[in-house]
Amino acid sequence: MFPTTIPSREEERGMSIVAWVLNVALTIVGPAIVYALYSSRSKFVAFHAMQSLLLGAAITVVGLVGMAFSFVTFGLGVVLVAPLMVLLGIADIVVSILIGVRAANGEWAEAPVVGKIARRIVGV
Repeated sequence: MFPTTIPSREEERGMSIVAWVLNVALTIVGPAIVYALYSSRSKFVAFHAMQSLLLGAAITVVGLVGMAFSFVTFGLGVVLVAPLMVLLGIADIVVSILIGVRAANGEWAEAPVVGKIARRIVGV
């Protein structure tokens, strides 16, 4: 059973940062673990973990669609998909750093596109 104690403000900030770092390192799995562990304990951590999870999922879906497009076009799609994936990877790292820093400061910062969705899912 997961602990039921309320996390301290420092712990909330720290776990929110962990969710964003794990987004870059493990895409979907890391933020999902943080969300599973903290969703009932802290809305702040759950919000940041859900944003991180949704961002990673969106990038993964775009990557899979890009791979399918490349396959259907017999590899010609790689010319378009490869640069797009590089740009998305860079954007993911930049957003993770920027929102992670704001989370470290205790802010309820919203990531582009996924922030509003995460708010609805978490209920804040």
